Amino acid sequence: MHELHLERERCHSDSIYQPCSNDHSNLLSTVCCATNQPNSPGKNIANGFTQDICLLSSLCKNILTDANGEILYAYGKGYCTTNDYKSTKCPDVCTEDDFSAPNILSSPQNVK
Repeated sequence: MHELHLERERCHSDSIYQPCSNDHSNLLSTVCCATNQPNSPGKNIANGFTQDICLLSSLCKNILTDANGEILYAYGKGYCTTNDYKSTKCPDVCTEDDFSAPNILSSPQNVK
């Protein structure tokens, strides 16, 4: 039974996506953001994709510096630890679009 519980806590996508919390009582434990990236948040994209930051709103925030030195911010819903995005275990954000991939919302540099 313990093994089945662990299976449900995995992100159902690429291994770059990891649960935002290991505390199973925390809603963020079902949210999966791209935190397993080689490059730290805010670093230059030339060195690889940057790690997401898990937000309390259940969104994933990505910060990168482009080739021109401009800092870019992107927000998305990420993935969930269950394949059913309509499940009550998944965050109720950005639910009107395609459930098969993360939704990305880009913002200009001065919006944080």
